[in-house]
Amino acid sequence: YVEVDVGQRRCGVSPSEAAPLALQISRLKNLRFAGCHCYHGLLQHVPSKAERREAVADVADAVREVRNALSAAGLAEFVITGGGTGTLAADRDSGVFDEVQPGSFCVMDLQYGSIEHEIVFERALEVLTTVLSRPAPNRCVVDAGSKAVDLVAGPPDVEGNRPYRSGGDEHGILDLEAGDDLAVGAKLRLYPSHCDPCVNLHDH
Repeated sequence: YVEVDVGQRRCGVSPSEAAPLALQISRLKNLRFAGCHCYHGLLQHVPSKAERREAVADVADAVREVRNALSAAGLAEFVITGGGTGTLAADRDSGVFDEVQPGSFCVMDLQYGSIEHEIVFERALEVLTTVLSRPAPNRCVVDAGSKAVDLVAGPPDVEGNRPYRSGGDEHGILDLEAGDDLAVGAKLRLYPSHCDPCVNLHDH
């Protein structure tokens, strides 16, 4: 596959460079040109579905340019792939992709939960943590730190709406309200803010 930069300014050739590169690949004995990868990750968490659709329209223009250039170069068999969970409906409706590639939809997270969706998926990702100590009436420590939940996108939500803050690599700190009877050994569910790096930290 040829990676095409369709607006993120990260990886890939420009849309105008895709067909010439694909043509070169198709002429090589040990390689087969399969298609183009046209992904714009920064659009996935745009809060407004209307604004996401407007942005996907620009992506679609770039993908359409690539598709037309590939056909004009005589390359008849190829797959254009791209899109993601946040832009799924707009990607589907654009008509320029042969396949769309949502990934986070199967587990979801707080970031995706905070945007407007046209296609709604349920959250399935949770991290189970245990209360290790309760050093003060208004605070407890759990065994899930940054090695258990990625904190770059923000702290996880906690079962019972208890605020979470980082306690380092192995620990998290929960701030408790007066009268909270949470005891050492209690199990709590954490709801991660960003599923991708969180899933990477666990085997199951």
